[in-house]
Amino acid sequence: MKIIVGLGNPGKEYETSRHNAGFMVVDHIAKELGISFAENKNCSALVAKTRDIVLIKPLTFMNESGKTVQSYLHYFRLLKEESQYQNLCIAYDDLDIPLGKWKWQFGTGPKAHNGVNSILRELGSDQFWHARVGTENRAAHRLSIPSDAYVLTPFLADEQATVEQVIAEVGVKVLSEWSVQ
Repeated sequence: MKIIVGLGNPGKEYETSRHNAGFMVVDHIAKELGISFAENKNCSALVAKTRDIVLIKPLTFMNESGKTVQSYLHYFRLLKEESQYQNLCIAYDDLDIPLGKWKWQFGTGPKAHNGVNSILRELGSDQFWHARVGTENRAAHRLSIPSDAYVLTPFLADEQATVEQVIAEVGVKVLSEWSVQ
C-alpha cells in the first residue's frame, strides 16, 4: 500500500493558496486515477483510495498535519515500522524552491515547514518520500512579505500555468516512481 499525503489548509479561503500545493498534488493524482475523496471522521481527513494507493488530505490545519497522518496509519494499522515509511510520500509547498521547480527526495525536507515538522514529531522519523513543490516567487513580483503570510496568498494569474504544470509533473513522478497503475 502506497500512501500519499497532500499538505494544505482546509476551507475555501485557502483553496488556491501556495500552502495548499500538497492538496493540489493529491487532487491531480485522484483525477488521474479517477477516484474521489470522502471524509474519514476517525482520522480527520479526506481520503481517496484504490486497491494499491491511499491519498490523504488532512482536515486539521497545516501545523497539526502529523496528528492526522499518525491517526490514519495507526487506525488502519499501516506502516507500523519505520522501515515501511518508504511507502509514504508527503507532498507540500516549499519556499526553499522557486516556483516551477520541485524535488523528489527521500528523508530530506525543507529547512522549516510546520506541517512537515508536525509529521516528523508524530512519526519520530524523516525516512519517507518528500515531494517538495516550489512556491517561492516573491522576487518576480517585487513583493516584500514575510514567509508565513506569503504562503497563505493565492497564486497569481500569471503563475497559474506554471503551477498547473509543476503539479502535473509531481503527480506523474509520484505515480511512475511507485509504478502505481
